[in-house]
Amino acid sequence: MLNRRFLRVKVLQALYGYHSGSYDSIQKGEKEMLKSIDRVFELYIYVLDLILEIWKIAEDEIELGKQKKVPSREDLDPNFKFINNRAHAILDSNEELLRLRSNHKTNWKDEFENNRKLFRNIRLSETYKNYMHNSTNDFDEDKKFLKKLFEDWISNYDMVVQFLEEKSIYWTNDLEAVTVGVSKTIKALKRESKPYQSILLPVLKDPQDDIDFVKTLYRKCILHSEDYENLISTKTQNWEVDRIAQMDMMLMKMAITEFEQLETVPTKVTINEYIELAKAFSTVKSRSFINGLLDKSLAELQKQDRVKKIGRGLIG
Repeated sequence: MLNRRFLRVKVLQALYGYHSGSYDSIQKGEKEMLKSIDRVFELYIYVLDLILEIWKIAEDEIELGKQKKVPSREDLDPNFKFINNRAHAILDSNEELLRLRSNHKTNWKDEFENNRKLFRNIRLSETYKNYMHNSTNDFDEDKKFLKKLFEDWISNYDMVVQFLEEKSIYWTNDLEAVTVGVSKTIKALKRESKPYQSILLPVLKDPQDDIDFVKTLYRKCILHSEDYENLISTKTQNWEVDRIAQMDMMLMKMAITEFEQLETVPTKVTINEYIELAKAFSTVKSRSFINGLLDKSLAELQKQDRVKKIGRGLIG
């Protein structure tokens, strides 16, 4: 679920916390960084649980319709296509998801009114209306509808975002990655899926390798901070180091750490990744500034024979 760019963001956040004094030791910052990665999976379960909650509300709405003093024909003879969505049924019956929902104590009960408002807005949408009145009735249609409904409505609903952000400080920047993960989960559902089969995505593709990556990047960036700052200072013509934005400096130190300390990461990949991170987390001018300094710093490190890469194509 989490790619290397996302993990670099986690390291960047931890470094920012360490250098701003939020953590009193390298170990404390590392512990919080790993905790924030672990909690991404909890967010994933929370979001999946919300999908199931919406269906419960839909069932309640049908019962409320039947109890009206003057029920309409639609109240008395409701369309059950939404309730009977087969892709949703796979999620709802999955034993692994049920167990994890219980373990993480996911609970949307306090948000019942907001969730009901969300469902009623969904019911007014063209996505819902087209699905309910479409004569096609098969698993593929159910899955496509569930995925579109999640992407267009549930994942973008302001109440959902606010609720999750209040649950954990870690989740402010994690929701985008989890949204992609939930969409992939829905897309991968099979009509023949059984309740005992796993349908959930792991947080990390290669847990041991990814954890080693973030630990090394975080620790070495701090331990070699002064050395890398000195290297950067030699490449900044007519520009005092203390005038470089803190975010730009951290991004460049992280990149240099990858050049020297992470032997399996290609240097071209590193440069491209930090240019993209600069676009997301720094100023408009940072991209070209960081690109130029990283090129110069890499050349100096290679001249000093400090860049050791292994594997085909990892030097470039």
